[in-house]
Amino acid sequence: MTSGTVDPTSPPGSVTSGPVDPTSPPGSVTTPSIPTTVTCHNGGTYNGKICICVLGFSGDNCQNAVPVKPGAFNQSVIINVVVMKVYIPEYDNPSTNEYNEFVENFLNMMKPRYKDVPFFKDVIVTKLSRTGPASTFDHTAEEIREVKAKAFNFKESTDNVNVAHDVILEVNNGNHEAQYNQSFEKVGEILTEVEGYDNISDTTFKKTSVDKKGKCLST
Repeated sequence: MTSGTVDPTSPPGSVTSGPVDPTSPPGSVTTPSIPTTVTCHNGGTYNGKICICVLGFSGDNCQNAVPVKPGAFNQSVIINVVVMKVYIPEYDNPSTNEYNEFVENFLNMMKPRYKDVPFFKDVIVTKLSRTGPASTFDHTAEEIREVKAKAFNFKESTDNVNVAHDVILEVNNGNHEAQYNQSFEKVGEILTEVEGYDNISDTTFKKTSVDKKGKCLST
């Protein structure tokens, strides 16, 4: 048996799939109207039936903000180290081959060390700048013999390279302070180990606060 709405003006046996249009010819079939345009807000997309909302939004048109509590978020340690290498004008421009080659060599040297930091995610060089000659260290005679070919093989009158970089950590929400402090201490240990070796000196590092833009707190 065929289901549907019988149009009394249609020939026997004909069926319509929607309300009868009295102006339609006998035996014609009508279909319900479908909206042709739907506006989805806040990055939502229309799939032909409903709006598919991105994380953090809901509603028929993704118009409602929904608080989100992520499982983890990024927090950085800001670091400056002096590399005892002659500073050249090309280091002022991040688009030069010399700048990029220096950064690549620096990351190849330091990234394997920073990987020992708990919750390590990445390391990013943010700036190269000119700085004065590196300071002299109070090493023992044995240490001086071991590093003189590296750490002390530079001209006192030559400007060196200050490398500003961030160690990116991925800490878990709910326990981020303890995890961040643990990572921060490890960064300090690593910088102490490399200072005076691998042409690195005068290391400084500091904490950053939580990025509230990257951490949506539930209410």
